[in-house]
Amino acid sequence: MDRHALLRRSARLAWVAGAMTACALPLLHAQAQAVDASAERVPGERLMPLEVRVNQQPSGGWLLMERAGVLFAPAIAFDEWRLNRPELPPLRVRGQAWYPLSALPGFAARFHPAAQSVDLDFAPQAFAATRLTQAAPKRPTVSPAEPALALNYDLSLTRLAARGAMAQQGLGALVELALSGNAGVLSSSHAGRNLAVRGFDAAPRWQRLETSFTHDFPEPRISLRLGDLVTHAGAIGRPVFFGGVQLSRNFALDPAFISRPIPSLAGTSSAPSTLELYINDVLRQTGNLPAGPFTVNELPLPDSTGQVRMVVRDILGRETVVEQSFLSSNALLAAGLSDWSLEAGELRRNLGLPDAHYATRFGAGLYRLGLSPDWTGELRAGLSGPQQEASIALSHAHTPWPVLVQAGLSGSRSALGHGAGWLLSIERAGIASGWLLRTEGNTAAWRGLGQDPQTPPTRRQTTFSQRLNAGRWGSLGLSIAQSVAGDGSRYLAATTGQSLRMGDRNTLSLAVTRLTGSTAGTRLTATLFVPLGPRSVLSATAAHTRHGDSDTLVGLSASPDDPAGWAWRLLAGERSSAAQAEAGLYRDGPRGSLALDLGQTRELQTLRLGAQGAWVAVDGTLFATRRSGNAMALVEVPGQPGVGVSLLGQVAARTGSDGRALLPQLLPYQPNAVQLDPSDLPIGAELDSVEMSAVPPARSVVKLRFPVRSGRAALIRVRLEDGEAAPPGAEVGIVGDPQVFYMARRGEVFVTGLAPTATLVLRWRGQSCALAVRLPPDDGNDITRVGPLTCAGVSR
Repeated sequence: MDRHALLRRSARLAWVAGAMTACALPLLHAQAQAVDASAERVPGERLMPLEVRVNQQPSGGWLLMERAGVLFAPAIAFDEWRLNRPELPPLRVRGQAWYPLSALPGFAARFHPAAQSVDLDFAPQAFAATRLTQAAPKRPTVSPAEPALALNYDLSLTRLAARGAMAQQGLGALVELALSGNAGVLSSSHAGRNLAVRGFDAAPRWQRLETSFTHDFPEPRISLRLGDLVTHAGAIGRPVFFGGVQLSRNFALDPAFISRPIPSLAGTSSAPSTLELYINDVLRQTGNLPAGPFTVNELPLPDSTGQVRMVVRDILGRETVVEQSFLSSNALLAAGLSDWSLEAGELRRNLGLPDAHYATRFGAGLYRLGLSPDWTGELRAGLSGPQQEASIALSHAHTPWPVLVQAGLSGSRSALGHGAGWLLSIERAGIASGWLLRTEGNTAAWRGLGQDPQTPPTRRQTTFSQRLNAGRWGSLGLSIAQSVAGDGSRYLAATTGQSLRMGDRNTLSLAVTRLTGSTAGTRLTATLFVPLGPRSVLSATAAHTRHGDSDTLVGLSASPDDPAGWAWRLLAGERSSAAQAEAGLYRDGPRGSLALDLGQTRELQTLRLGAQGAWVAVDGTLFATRRSGNAMALVEVPGQPGVGVSLLGQVAARTGSDGRALLPQLLPYQPNAVQLDPSDLPIGAELDSVEMSAVPPARSVVKLRFPVRSGRAALIRVRLEDGEAAPPGAEVGIVGDPQVFYMARRGEVFVTGLAPTATLVLRWRGQSCALAVRLPPDDGNDITRVGPLTCAGVSR
């Protein structure tokens, strides 16, 4: 290239650079105004308007300063670029605070004079940390409860006919009466025995079991209970029945609240990246990350152990993988979170027996505190007359393995003197595999709260259980329980089993059980399951004991085609070397469940009939429904009988002739989506939505009313006086109804909410006319058509 060409190229480059500078300067005018032009310039200082890229990401135009070879940026730039400000006093120049970029780790600058730009690079530690958290769900407003009275029942009729003896028959019942409303739930349960006796002498007897009142305080997560209750269980010791009062923390009043500790993951990214979070190899969360350090909080972990894998992929395709074991258990509390319970009253003895009674007065309390994300402490104490008990326990999550370790000590004082007890438990609760080792014991004088001083407790008890997913070898299980009674006698029970897939669908289950102690023996069992269809299963079982007893049974069972259908089972063979046959028929319908069981041996015939369900009276209507211990919803669809009402995508009830249905099995204190089946609604029915949400209190009934515009629908054709069709867009309404309809093409309008005779008003450009409509009888097969009707007084 000759000298003149070089001069021409240099001139063009200079012109381009000058033009780019002229374009960049207006963009930086607002920043330049902040610089005091009258101030004296320090030697070696210059201001540079530049296009800035931070870690390869465009950041716009900025005014930077160079002084003595050091590059400075204004304080606002550090905030905009998400850079941590250096921990040194700023340089005040022309009314602004400036910081040296070289004070940040990993700083490097590459200038491009021709483009009037600069590339700035920093280490990830130079950026402000990012926290990724899942948005906390908004706590729903609890729906008001309707006053309701419910009667749950469980009836059982048994008939026994032994060979050569008179048949015996008896009826038993378990009923519960519950009154619920905004004040709380008052319930009382009773058991009836020998109610319909035949073939033997026994007096019918009704006995009260438990009566209690519960009032919940959802906001502070506290429940108040009065009546017959159970003490709050701790890591060590056992709960006892009592009558009195209980005030306790209740995390179930806020199902979205997570009481257990949730671990967090941390990492760094040198450039904007994407994040993928896998929990037990299942993708659970994705997100975008800016450059710099970051933490991921509130991981959606199951209540088990497992592995978390975090994959960070930057814009250049580079991947960083971080793996960490986790342990999530309800035995642990988040750091600083407390759980507590206070009880007082009288201990109950022999609950459910004829001599049931209230005994000595007592008071007890339990307090649990999350000491750290890995440690939870527990204190428990109880006092009953001359008997006292206290215990301390710790729960620890050892995440490197990961296992949950629990240990506790307890002491008691009674007429027998001072006693002591202890507990040690190690558990790994994985999804596919896991194991548990638990051992506890006590001295001869130890007595827990509510225990009879004259009855020696079990001195020592050790259990071990393990389950293992062995891949193509199926699943393996092992369970061992060993105990030493108060009189020194020993007992051991051990069971091991394996479940194998045979072919594509069949399953073979093998088990060996060994007992030692007062009853010793060994039992081998093999069961083959063969699916015969989508709902029927054939099973064959063979078992043998070392004493020569054997079982050989063949069974066939089938589940219902729909949730309200019938299920049945058949069983035949030999049990303990004696011939036996059984049959059963079952139905779980929307109004209750029925069960029929028949049994036949050489010596005895057995017939059992069972019925379960509930009667609920609410808002002047009596409903028959399933037995339920959960909340319910009274669904109203005025004037619409036979409409399916769904919960969790499954039709669970249908409206009656009054347009009402009672929907059971709602989950308390959380949103329940209740839907109507649109196919069951007539074509003329109008609803704002076919889905509503209910947030019921525990064991209460809430009302959901779906507003429906009643009446028939019709396609009406209208023409003007000149014979032309009514203009599209004309407004049509029913006299006395605010709903507006709009004319479509060919002078047709679809109108809903019509009575058999109705008057319509058509409006068009300030003109109106009245139309008298008389509907033909409804045949239910097609859209009703009316017209043409003539609109007088309206012209185009």
